[in-house]
Amino acid sequence: MSDGYSVYKSLADNDPGITSACCWSHARRGFANLYKASREPRAAMALRKIAGLYRIEKFIRERPVEKIRQWRQRYSRPIVNDLFAWPEEQEPCCPPDGPLNKAINYILNRRDELSCFLSDGAVPLDNNICERAIRPVVMGRKAWLFAGSLMAGNRAAQIMSLLETAKRNGLEPHAWLTDVLTRLPEWPEDRLEELLPLEGFTFSG
Repeated sequence: MSDGYSVYKSLADNDPGITSACCWSHARRGFANLYKASREPRAAMALRKIAGLYRIEKFIRERPVEKIRQWRQRYSRPIVNDLFAWPEEQEPCCPPDGPLNKAINYILNRRDELSCFLSDGAVPLDNNICERAIRPVVMGRKAWLFAGSLMAGNRAAQIMSLLETAKRNGLEPHAWLTDVLTRLPEWPEDRLEELLPLEGFTFSG
């Protein structure tokens, strides 16, 4: 799940194990900025359509993954189909370099990625949770200045990813890390995945 940065799509294109999904919050942004600047009625229409997706998500987000998928297929898919058909009708009427055309093409150029959430209930509608999770890191980066080396920077990113994953799965990060570091010296290498901070993780003792 990402924004529309082309590098992410190229990663998925070159690795069959990666499925690229695009964020509807980013797809919405172009219309929101245009409406804020000019009260463009077509931007308002797009925002209303996208808001329909979010209303459905608010209602189903606590349901099991398969139920979410079923609801999306029944209720969200028609909205998504309309969201792809409507821009095709509007595009010929838009100035090629105008903000409405850019917002429309953002959606049209990412049909598959923006539709990914429809077939998998575990895929979120947007990337907002991840963006909120990395905000402290982005803010801290300005104050920390240095990581020491490229390797140290990579390690810091890995550790921060694990800690945020722990939070996302309802685990207290410090408690999880303490438990894992205590067990690691004698833990079998072929069972390392059991120590990941995912749903179902069991604390020792």
